Amino acid sequence: MLDGPINGPAFVAWIQQMLVPELQEGDTVIMDNLPAHKVPGVREAIEQAGA
Repeated sequence: MLDGPINGPAFVAWIQQMLVPELQEGDTVIMDNLPAHKVPGVREAIEQAGA
């Protein structure tokens, strides 16, 4: 849980620690235009998981 708004580094940490371990090959991740979704490392982590 975060006490405050999400930012890029917090989102990347959540992606790496919470989402990626649950992803399976071929999964689709849909994100909107929130600036935190566009920081370096997000797309790479998801793609390395095969999603």
